[in-house]
Amino acid sequence: MKPVGSEVEGIKVQQEEFRALQTSSIEPLTRQVEDCNRLGQGLIQSAAGGVNTTSLEKDLEKMNDKWNDLKDRVRRFYFEE
Repeated sequence: MKPVGSEVEGIKVQQEEFRALQTSSIEPLTRQVEDCNRLGQGLIQSAAGGVNTTSLEKDLEKMNDKWNDLKDRVRRFYFEE
């Protein structure tokens, strides 16, 4: 069994790695996903009557599902390893 001190240090290192990933990758991508959602919803709402927006709605939903899945996987990787 490892000494408790080394486990604490390992956790601190993982937390710092996670913070760095958050800052360098997750936060910028979050803004891009939010922008895409905002633009997509704007297109859906501004579509002329009778224009089928189902495909766009499904694409936005798929993007959000994948984004949420990726965020969950990253969290599990860093905190449930």
